[in-house]
Amino acid sequence: MSYSDAFDDIESTDSSSRAPLRTAKYDIPMANAANATKADLTEYVDNGVGESLEERQALLEELKAEYMNLLDKDKPELIFVQNETDAVEGDTLEDLLRRHGPFPLEEHIAAKILRSVSSAVMFLHSREVVHGGLDFNSVIVDSHFNAKTIITTTIYRTKRSSLGVKAKVEDVFHVGLLLYRMITGKTAKFDNEGRLIGGPSPYLRVSEKGLKLAEFMLTKSVRFPPTIGRVRYSEWLEECEDNPPVFVLFPDYVPE
Repeated sequence: MSYSDAFDDIESTDSSSRAPLRTAKYDIPMANAANATKADLTEYVDNGVGESLEERQALLEELKAEYMNLLDKDKPELIFVQNETDAVEGDTLEDLLRRHGPFPLEEHIAAKILRSVSSAVMFLHSREVVHGGLDFNSVIVDSHFNAKTIITTTIYRTKRSSLGVKAKVEDVFHVGLLLYRMITGKTAKFDNEGRLIGGPSPYLRVSEKGLKLAEFMLTKSVRFPPTIGRVRYSEWLEECEDNPPVFVLFPDYVPE
């Protein structure tokens, strides 16, 4: 199945006015509520995966071979790395955002990076594979803001997981963390119950539709799970792709 077959129809989003910051609440069982305050909610959780390193390495090679046989127009931008400690040339998204400082990226730049990352994750999810380790150092960005997503041995098949649906939701959640920081200039923060708190500065121009999309992704609930297809083919990304970009860049930020 082509990775492009994985998308769902996106529901239209009303952007006529800025809505109050919505909260995204985790699906935390009551029995674990006492431990919820101790967990780092931005970290991946154990979703029942039991694959050995050798199995993950074999899966990585299988995906790489399948990727090489795709037509160029169907290929997401990926970098396959067998060992997590292997060096990858280029600046990471973390490097870019640190230089940029506590300011939102220009909307079309954020959209361009998200489009690439969501396509990469959709390539995996359409094959019932989870990334399992996506963060700001998993994305390489060049001087023209072209992004490539690193795929390494954190991947595993969802059918080997006892909680396969939650595993995919975890990936989407981490894509949401990337987007939230890109469009607000701030790291997403959550309270002890898993609700998104704070919000963008009222003094900075923030993409309303981009923010709503990030909020949509920042949940781990499987009751109405956000899918990577709905992210990749969201109204916001489609609009940014259709309209020509106007780049307004801040100078590199130097902390005091």
